[in-house]
Amino acid sequence: MALSGTPLGNNIGDLWSQFSLIAPMSTIAVKDAFMRRYSQFKTLYLGQRQIQQPFGCADPVGLMTLLEPVWFRATAATCLNLPPPVWNQIELNMSPEMRSWYDAVEDNPGLLKDRPSTNELFEFLEVDDDETSSTLDVTGPLIRDLRLQQICGGVLPLETGPAFFADDAKWRWLEQFISERIADTNVRCIVWCKYTHEIGLLIPMIAAILGQNRVAAIWGGVDADPIKKSFQSRL
Repeated sequence: MALSGTPLGNNIGDLWSQFSLIAPMSTIAVKDAFMRRYSQFKTLYLGQRQIQQPFGCADPVGLMTLLEPVWFRATAATCLNLPPPVWNQIELNMSPEMRSWYDAVEDNPGLLKDRPSTNELFEFLEVDDDETSSTLDVTGPLIRDLRLQQICGGVLPLETGPAFFADDAKWRWLEQFISERIADTNVRCIVWCKYTHEIGLLIPMIAAILGQNRVAAIWGGVDADPIKKSFQSRL
């Protein structure tokens, strides 16, 4: 038996490769004959050379008739008894300290200065009515929105380094949720963070509840494969 999420990644030759490996049949034993029978071709020119590249299917009805006895297409709806997804949006109030910083930065984006290199990234050319070019600097609004998102995430990005709010409603809610809903179960949970500073806050808090061996973080250059395998195999 062969299982594939994408049986036709390139052309129907991929399908021939799978079936010739697990169930050789006289009708598809020779790849060239199979391709000539069921595939379309287009001519490509590589310098002085001509090649025939397969694409599409020349006889979909005939191909399906050939494969019907040994091929079954299953979807999540047909093979998994999954409940419908449930989305909950939870609104939390900022702490007074967070709200004061949020309002201050919203009114004065330059309050928290940004690294000079960022200013070089967000400059575009604007054509005036007289068709002369001038520089349009959108750094201010972008940096303001970035800083406001960081404050909502519990991080205050000062020039001396990131500072963290002692009273953050989001983290307090998450801590309570993990303690009540996950700590004594085999439930698996994924928490998405916008910034690495948020991950730095999150890991110690969750590890204190669940234990270090049940917590892992993926970002940047971290090798994600072992973490994903461990997460998917946990019962």
